[in-house]
Amino acid sequence: MIPKKPKESYYTDHQWQAIHQKNSNVLISAGAGSGKTSVLTERVLRILNEGIDINRLLILTFTKAASLEMKERIRKNLEKAIKNAPNPHLERQLELLDVSFITTFDSFCLYLVKKYNHKLGIKKDIQIGDENLFKQQKKRIIQDLFQSLYEENNEDFFAYLRTYTTKSDEKLEDQLLFLAEQLQKYDLDETYLDTYEQTYYGKNYQEKLTHALIEKVTEFKQGLQKLNNDLSLLALESESGQDTKTRLENEIASLLSFEDLTSFNRYTEEKESFKITLKTSRDDRSLLKPYLDSFKDLLNLYQPYFSHSIETHNQTHEKNKPHVLFLLSLAFRFLASYSAFQDHLGIYDFLSISSLSTKLLKDHEDVRNELKHFYHELLIDEFQDTSLIQNIFISQIENNNVFMVGDIKQSIYRFRDAKPELFQQKYDLFKAQPTAGIKIDLNQNFRSRKEILEDINTLFYRTMSPRIGGVTYDGLQALVFGNQTYEKQKANQPYGIEILEVLSKEELEDHEKTYKTDESQVFSIIKDIKDKMASKYQVLDSKTNQLRDVKFDDFVILIDRKSPFRLFKAVAEANQVPMYLHATEPFVSNDDVLALRSLLSLFYCFKDASYGKDHFTHDFLSVFRSYLFQINDQILHDSLNALKNHSYFDYKKVLSNETIITTLDKLNALNVLSETLSLDLFLIEVTKTFNLLEKALVLNQIEAIESRLFYLIDKAKSLSKLNFGLLELLEYFSFINEEDLDLDFQSSSKLKEGMVNVMTIHKSKGLEFSICYYPMLDKRWSSPNLSNFYFDLTYGIIMPSFDEGLTDNIEKQLHLAQEKQEMISERLRLFYVALTRAKELAVIVANPPSNETFINEIKSDELVDESIRNNYNSFNQLVYTVIGHYAKKRIKAPYDEIIYNENYKDSIQKQRVHFKKEQVFNYKALSYKPKQIKKERISGNFVEIKDEQTLKDMALGTLIHEQLERLDFCLPLKNQIDQLPVDNNVKKFLYKLDRLPFLHDLKEAFIYQEYEFIVSTDDQVKQGIIDLLIETNEALIVVDYKLKDINKPIYFSQLEGYKDYLSTKSNKPIRAYLYSLIDGVYLEV
Repeated sequence: MIPKKPKESYYTDHQWQAIHQKNSNVLISAGAGSGKTSVLTERVLRILNEGIDINRLLILTFTKAASLEMKERIRKNLEKAIKNAPNPHLERQLELLDVSFITTFDSFCLYLVKKYNHKLGIKKDIQIGDENLFKQQKKRIIQDLFQSLYEENNEDFFAYLRTYTTKSDEKLEDQLLFLAEQLQKYDLDETYLDTYEQTYYGKNYQEKLTHALIEKVTEFKQGLQKLNNDLSLLALESESGQDTKTRLENEIASLLSFEDLTSFNRYTEEKESFKITLKTSRDDRSLLKPYLDSFKDLLNLYQPYFSHSIETHNQTHEKNKPHVLFLLSLAFRFLASYSAFQDHLGIYDFLSISSLSTKLLKDHEDVRNELKHFYHELLIDEFQDTSLIQNIFISQIENNNVFMVGDIKQSIYRFRDAKPELFQQKYDLFKAQPTAGIKIDLNQNFRSRKEILEDINTLFYRTMSPRIGGVTYDGLQALVFGNQTYEKQKANQPYGIEILEVLSKEELEDHEKTYKTDESQVFSIIKDIKDKMASKYQVLDSKTNQLRDVKFDDFVILIDRKSPFRLFKAVAEANQVPMYLHATEPFVSNDDVLALRSLLSLFYCFKDASYGKDHFTHDFLSVFRSYLFQINDQILHDSLNALKNHSYFDYKKVLSNETIITTLDKLNALNVLSETLSLDLFLIEVTKTFNLLEKALVLNQIEAIESRLFYLIDKAKSLSKLNFGLLELLEYFSFINEEDLDLDFQSSSKLKEGMVNVMTIHKSKGLEFSICYYPMLDKRWSSPNLSNFYFDLTYGIIMPSFDEGLTDNIEKQLHLAQEKQEMISERLRLFYVALTRAKELAVIVANPPSNETFINEIKSDELVDESIRNNYNSFNQLVYTVIGHYAKKRIKAPYDEIIYNENYKDSIQKQRVHFKKEQVFNYKALSYKPKQIKKERISGNFVEIKDEQTLKDMALGTLIHEQLERLDFCLPLKNQIDQLPVDNNVKKFLYKLDRLPFLHDLKEAFIYQEYEFIVSTDDQVKQGIIDLLIETNEALIVVDYKLKDINKPIYFSQLEGYKDYLSTKSNKPIRAYLYSLIDGVYLEV
């Protein structure tokens, strides 16, 4: 029985019900800003007031930060309640709070596995191991496994390699790792192997596949019918236009008449492409083109499903069976070895702990019942982010006592295995069967102004649906205005969503300016912020509930990627706008971590001469150039020269710099301690000996550096238990570097007062801001990962069929379609999260998409056609499909010559390492290729080519070269290459870049592409273009791209010319390389 709500209560009726609903599972669907956390903590207080101890509540969150915040909120509620009315029971709960189970899923699973270790047959003192160590070990296990298969002459193994790999088993290694991880995530044991053939090769499976294809036929016909209906309303002037329209209508009618899959198979085989030539008037052509494009898009989308008949598929699918069953059995064999390794050492990864905890509950009824009856209630925050294995875990211990809070519209963690469909399944079940549980909708928003909520609802009413978005955006999902203070405090200024459209290329040319879209968007935002500050835009103060002048920290810029951060910072600094970037560097790339690693490595050089032979020079330079000592290059150069003909052990006899000698003395003095101290204690000793924290003051981030240092010491302590010494630690860091990995270090990132905050949308979740900007919405979303190997529960292992070569199968098309739909759905939800951060004004910074299909100037209450939403590839397209609703909110960004300039490049220049004082050399990347001049060129001249193959190679080389200019060499290359708009034949040449050692570890480097220089003397002018110039702390690196052959004397002299020029501008060492675009090989000159 729910008690009557007091008149003075500030809770809504639905919130009150959520707090007091008893004796049932409860699902709270809580929209953004609806006070879900307040409801959850108040429910806990209500339960405690009824005499239940807090240690009989299991409160699960998804992050440590969330569990700490939840604990503190409950603490404050308890302290407030005790202050108002002293209560011994509540005072006792306050004492128990710190040992209560307000924790993450992972931590609770670890607790259970430790507590019941005897039932699982594992060690008691287990711990979570290092993720990077596990990656190393997995590779070793697979190598051992493959070795045994080679030695056994295993025919299944060799057959698999012959069919699916070329000259290497690396691809099989990747597939095996992926499959094993999926089996763990779906909580599948060897019974899955036993039933696999029956599940995926029997008659039932064929029927399931046929049903899936029939659904695709239905979708296809629905799209065609919608297109036909729209086409019928089209009025054309010319006879030729009407004729074209009739032909298109006839083609659609023909497809709509098909009744079975065979008809579609035949159509696909007979008609490779549909062509209609638009020979009609210009006006009719512009009217017809969108319909023709839509028809072709539909054909391209659905034809792959009908490219093979079911019969043909079944034959090739059957041929795959031996390979699939072999791979599956190998995956379980690998998991057994990996499990044995973890059991032996007593260290586990989190996924294995999750698997062990579900196994514990499934296999041991006594444990299951004990937990069921001990916990009065299970409370789960952010339930929309639950994974499959977490849901299985909860199902084992629930007892009609689970309280779940979440919002499917804010599920944005698919990369962490979140399954939002689990939330929706529960919602639909409780809606249909109240006896299974109670669902309560909290949709009243107390965060934002009415105008914001109305504009957000307008957007998602028309774009979000169960298939695309994961939910019907209806009256129960729409945000309802709840904060009446906003209505009392209002200024005469715009609220809600604004569409700030940046100046087009043509409009900028009117001002004799040329800027990239990114630059224009940043300029527009900085100008808008400055204008609002100058005009004293009014915002509601959250403390006084009164209007006040806007401050810099009322603004936030939310982006779905970090790559534009540096541009924002530079333009802001150039225009005196204080700005803070919430961009976390990879842990291992921080200056303090690099310096400590180099210091330890330099120490080990004196411990092991063979190690020092390979590492001393690099470590010596890294240590003494770092912030720890800041010794200039000339002294270091002279010191290394002095040591050239001596052993570095003789440094006292040879060197003269006191700082270097004293430092090396201290390192040598640590030798004895390194033999007696554990790894963590040795790190502490190094920290004290070299005053690492005191010296870190120059970096202006002492708290962060202290946190990282303590994390490293703690990491060293755990590694010591695995018998790690200093050498193993250094090798561990090398592995992380080589594999482009990082350490799992979570740093806190507080909002900066007095500054504009810039962060990713994911980082903004749970936060709120008065004014939000959303730039870079035209950036294309990442496509689903294209490979030849997938896994899902519906179709099992998905891999190519072999029939005179490898060919894709229907399952791949169905899987990729589902994956694409899930990706688009999550991007819609991500935009929902972004927009709901805004309290008063949300500024969408946009430019109209080039594809007219996505621009709808008409105000319509209908859901945007699914065929259009299925092809969204940017937030920009999403916005413009409903742009008609924002006609009065579209604002053209004004031009301002003070802001629209290149002064910001000076801000970037400040961060660079300068060369000689008397001769500072600033590189400048040019976006165009200069015309040839009739002077002496250092770069190569053009020659006439007549050979056909060479012409083809040149065309390919040009295309590769164009793509190289798109890459940011400071960032990992593979993901960038994956997204390039070129076919895989071109990408395979680009992937070879990862093998080039001089392109590794460039996070802090400055990159200049197509750098042109001219050297003038009294009697001659020399001109050259350096394809790629890299400036690191240690050197200048020149890379010259060549088509194929790189062993030509003329090329060597060309690079010598580059080096001669650069040597006049910098005293840094210069390394020069020739790189063959076709062969993927390099040569140092």
